[in-house]
Amino acid sequence: MASNDKSSKKAQTKTIPVSLPMLPPRAPKADAEAKEHFVRGVIVRGEAISATEGPLPPGVTHEIVKEENGEIPVIRRRRFSAF
Repeated sequence: MASNDKSSKKAQTKTIPVSLPMLPPRAPKADAEAKEHFVRGVIVRGEAISATEGPLPPGVTHEIVKEENGEIPVIRRRRFSAF
């Protein structure tokens, strides 16, 4: 008769080494485009405001730390939002 003991099941389990394929290196231009798309999206959705002290308004998760003409603004996450 087989035993229902959990420790005997663990003793029978073996780990199998898995070889994952190497991902190709990403192009710096693609990284820059992805970063710009993300930052612009956060700002357009109203999830980022200029740096302020104190609590952020509802729906705002990021603050704009640095803005220079012609460059992508630098944002920093201040809190997480469920929705």
